[in-house]
Amino acid sequence: MSRKATPEQDMGCALILILLVIGLFLLVKGVNTLRDGVEITCVNRTMHPGDTCRMTANGTLKEWTYEEARARWTNNRPALATAAGAVAVVGAVAAGVALTRRIERGSGGPPAAHR
Repeated sequence: MSRKATPEQDMGCALILILLVIGLFLLVKGVNTLRDGVEITCVNRTMHPGDTCRMTANGTLKEWTYEEARARWTNNRPALATAAGAVAVVGAVAAGVALTRRIERGSGGPPAAHR
């Protein structure tokens, strides 16, 4: 026999669903970026191998090559998004399984505080 979820459990289900959606988004975004690569730009113009970007910010000339910018991008962001997405998805699934078991057992929320 299945039991009805409490409002607290319903809120937990909603939070798990939100975590799952965010995790899936990050996972897909990270994997697509790792697979397809990323467009490297300089002042809203696409850079190509061999290009150098020169920009003045706060009176200081900053300069970098396409290769430097691509190395910075590919070494950090896509891998981080993929890892964060995977952790969020696994966490959401585990939390969902745990919450489902609690609902089936009939235990409401966390244990009551001892007085």
